[in-house]
Amino acid sequence: MYEVVYPLGQSTAKIKPAAASIPDLSGKTICGSGHSYHGDMVIATIVEALQKKYSGIRFIPNKELPDETLSKEQDVALQAAVREKGCNVFLSALGG
Repeated sequence: MYEVVYPLGQSTAKIKPAAASIPDLSGKTICGSGHSYHGDMVIATIVEALQKKYSGIRFIPNKELPDETLSKEQDVALQAAVREKGCNVFLSALGG
């Protein structure tokens, strides 16, 4: 009998649990970040559908937020902007 070992080793990533769902989006602020090809259109479509279902949704478009990138400094800037704008929901989209 042989023991099987995965060639890439065991994962060391620590996965944080997801935030609790928001049962009603009425009166909430949604921040959208779609700094990619048609990403802004994807987010606008989602927000439009949500605004039809829930009243009083406020939308902060991606033009008012820093770009999503992989650098630590830009990630910190994005988190600060999201907090400053009072976002309850953050949508990130890729267009295609």
